[in-house]
Amino acid sequence: MMVLTFSRLLTMQSNLTASQQAKAAGLKSLLQVQQLTKQSAQTLINWHRDKPELFRVVVAGCVSVATAEIADNERLERINAKL
Repeated sequence: MMVLTFSRLLTMQSNLTASQQAKAAGLKSLLQVQQLTKQSAQTLINWHRDKPELFRVVVAGCVSVATAEIADNERLERINAKL
């Protein structure tokens, strides 16, 4: 998973769609943002259009959560491998 720095995420090109921004941030898709935030695709698209700063912060938070989940899974795999 590619992870952008927060400052890079905040300066992403505004001409990208909501889905493209999520993917550029290293997430699988806008669906992953939906699942993590429990918001509809339309709400996220509206935020992207009407509140771009909010959308970028939400995406940054999703990247952080997804990265932590990957790290947790890797830790569990190492622990299970030792058992």
